Amino acid sequence: VTFEKVLTDGRCPARESCTATLPVEVAVRVRDGNEDPLMTTLSAHTTDGGDVIAQAPGVVPVYRFGPYTIALERVVP
Repeated sequence: VTFEKVLTDGRCPARESCTATLPVEVAVRVRDGNEDPLMTTLSAHTTDGGDVIAQAPGVVPVYRFGPYTIALERVVP
């Protein structure tokens, strides 16, 4: 599992007050053995501290890859 980059970040900037926010989306590369790598996108809404809100609607904070579960747990700053 390799973190690639932040694709979009609609979160409220630190020390700001926002009336609405959008999720953060990150690209992750996964590979099983000698297979070609696969790119996937994880997305989540977060708390002010960066913790993922697991039950937020419209986002995909978890990806299942074979017997593995890859989860976005925290995004800071």
